[in-house]
Amino acid sequence: MKKHICYILVVFFILTQISCNYNTISSETKYYIENTLEFDLEKDVKGSKSLLSLIDNIKFMELKSNKDFLLGSISKVVLSNEFVYVMDKISKSLFKYNKNGEPLLKISSIGNGPGEYIELSDFTVKNDTIIILDSSSSSLLFYDKLGKFIKKINPKSTSKKMAIFNNLIYLYNANQVPFFSNDNVKIIDFEGNNISDCFKIPSYLKNKGFSIRKPFDIDKDDVTFINNFDSNIYSVGVDSIYIKYKLDFKKNNLKKSFLEKNKDTNIGLLLQNISKKGKVFAIDYLNKTSDFISFIFLYKGKSHYAYYDLKNKKKGVYKSNKIDKSSYINMLQHMVFNTFESNEDMFISRFNISMLEKWDISTIKSFGENIKTENIEALYKMRDGSEHNPFLIFINFKK
Repeated sequence: MKKHICYILVVFFILTQISCNYNTISSETKYYIENTLEFDLEKDVKGSKSLLSLIDNIKFMELKSNKDFLLGSISKVVLSNEFVYVMDKISKSLFKYNKNGEPLLKISSIGNGPGEYIELSDFTVKNDTIIILDSSSSSLLFYDKLGKFIKKINPKSTSKKMAIFNNLIYLYNANQVPFFSNDNVKIIDFEGNNISDCFKIPSYLKNKGFSIRKPFDIDKDDVTFINNFDSNIYSVGVDSIYIKYKLDFKKNNLKKSFLEKNKDTNIGLLLQNISKKGKVFAIDYLNKTSDFISFIFLYKGKSHYAYYDLKNKKKGVYKSNKIDKSSYINMLQHMVFNTFESNEDMFISRFNISMLEKWDISTIKSFGENIKTENIEALYKMRDGSEHNPFLIFINFKK
């Protein structure tokens, strides 16, 4: 009888350690690794070629404006049900456009009253319901497709980033430890009920975080996530977490022992020490399609861009300062890595139409021989007729 009781207790203990549901999974947990992607920075930077071979076609969208719809900046883009939603952090406003770039809706409710927010930290859309994250008041505000306020919930999180998958809301905390949380990821339902807390913040990294602009990437199958001071791309579910892609930078990997040694070092000096040691950190702008992954990382104080073609096992690494932004082809690569939204086999990024003044149209036409650019000439016409409206670029990859 005692043996059976001991067996049950052991099984119960194991399940509480591996299950994320209503429990905390520590960052110290040993996760199952599904894939390992290796990068030799010196070799790969020198050997990387253009991304042209991976791109099928590009399209452009002008975000039209009027006196009531003046977009100051593009901080995030979400594509949902044939509509395009754009977050403008300068004006703390959210804009909704149709597929032709015509403005339909603007939410700009700043304040402390019902339906109002103090800070537009992040947003997402689910079935035409717009959800805004206000990290200043630790709240989520829900609006219908016409911008009418529905409700407000308080998930007890100081998160600045969010995502939605399978009717659950994922919140990211960036190593900041408030009174009510000690985890980097919180999962809640639409009523604000806590479902799980994951990625417990280790003691040597508490309150030592930096902003990751795109920590989550969502597709039809799962949620992928990147964490502070971590080179793993995780698949995060309510019942399980595993490493979907381990990014192995060989001698340039940032080790746990280094972080523990610097546990009493402030965040600014810690980042300097990591840079001096030539270690990779600050993975960001994670985007993926069915066959393609791209991300940005810091190495020796410089931003680097990396991609991995999963289907053909091809990879590339670029130094950001080595991409000539006056070149149309290289500027396109720059926009691929600074993507706001990835959707199946398409990336969405902002496009600075003023760059066209530096590009010769004959060069762009020759570029069209490699990639389908069905409206390049129309783009020039839009530039000449536009009142300097912002543009989005839709980059489709080959399947």
